[in-house]
Amino acid sequence: MMGSAGVAGVGSVLLGRGVAGAAPASVDVPPSAPTPEDTDLLAAALGLELTAAQLYGLAVESIDDEFVRDLAANFGTYHEFYAEEIAGISGLSANYFDEVVYAELAPSFGTGDVEEFAAAAAQLEATASATHTQLVAEFASSSARTLSASIQVIEARMATVMNDLAGNGDDLDAMLTSDAEPLDLAAVPEGRDV
Repeated sequence: MMGSAGVAGVGSVLLGRGVAGAAPASVDVPPSAPTPEDTDLLAAALGLELTAAQLYGLAVESIDDEFVRDLAANFGTYHEFYAEEIAGISGLSANYFDEVVYAELAPSFGTGDVEEFAAAAAQLEATASATHTQLVAEFASSSARTLSASIQVIEARMATVMNDLAGNGDDLDAMLTSDAEPLDLAAVPEGRDV
């Protein structure tokens, strides 16, 4: 056990070596709140999440299998929640979706065929995951990075579930890898209110 004289001695040694009382190295701390540039990207990410929610709603209306219908409803709810979280940190209204992505995927989500729906949903989730991965690197604020990273992890898992439902459960490459490209969210595309 070290007495107070021992602690003082250690302190004087550290002071003599420049450890105690030394100025900390300069560290760039990211802003906590989203920057204007972050908000532009968050607006596009918000549109992607609401689009996914709308697509899953279409699947719920067209699929007869109760388990798959419940799964689609749950996944749609997750995307609505992500949109609300994005709106919450950005101050944006959660009422926009991407018509281009919707038009491209709506036929597969509304087909009623489970495997076709699941394959399209797996691709949507992989694309959303890749998009959020890219956004983490592009955001300046810690709040936008943290939120996007948390969404990315879940959407990657959702892609795996949908790949299994699409009949790829025995193909580890299909289950665990993706060639999905992130969406270009540099500008909010034309869309409509939900």
